[in-house]
Amino acid sequence: ASNPRFYVYGNGNAEITDGDLKLANGHGIDFSATSNSSGANISELLDDYEEGSWTPTWHFTTSNYGPVYTHQMGAYTKIGRQVTVYFSLYSTSVNGSTGSLQIAGLPFTDNTSPVEYPATAGAFPIFGFNGWTGEYISLQVVSGKIQIYGVQKNNTSYSPVVHTEINGGGALFLKGQVTYNV
Repeated sequence: ASNPRFYVYGNGNAEITDGDLKLANGHGIDFSATSNSSGANISELLDDYEEGSWTPTWHFTTSNYGPVYTHQMGAYTKIGRQVTVYFSLYSTSVNGSTGSLQIAGLPFTDNTSPVEYPATAGAFPIFGFNGWTGEYISLQVVSGKIQIYGVQKNNTSYSPVVHTEINGGGALFLKGQVTYNV
């Protein structure tokens, strides 16, 4: 063309001076020329990258009576089958919901293969966790929801954060992130 934007050089390098490299659906960048570990190779094809938003919601395992939200913010980055989600969830009331507190609305369905429940991360409780006695909060993605656990640092105990450990009649505010496989 009179205005070339893609070059292939004699040394094997390629350069795009303007524009994007777009691959057909089902294709990606193949890393199979790299050395492998002794484990089984599931895939060496990077076939997806995506950024976007999602809407996190409180979910209670026993009764879920429609919390009243001030804001629900979520963003994600997906690279291959690994998804990292970020959230900020603030409600003024959980309307008497009961059971273990979880976060629903994930942008992609989790997959526990090859490692069971590989997603773990922490969260930052801003306020509303009044009766909670743990030293920190841990997150785990199971069956399409982020499970929220209170963890005791100096022993091996942890348990789900339940409605009696939060400010059920008032405000509840939690920020965090978790990475999981799809």
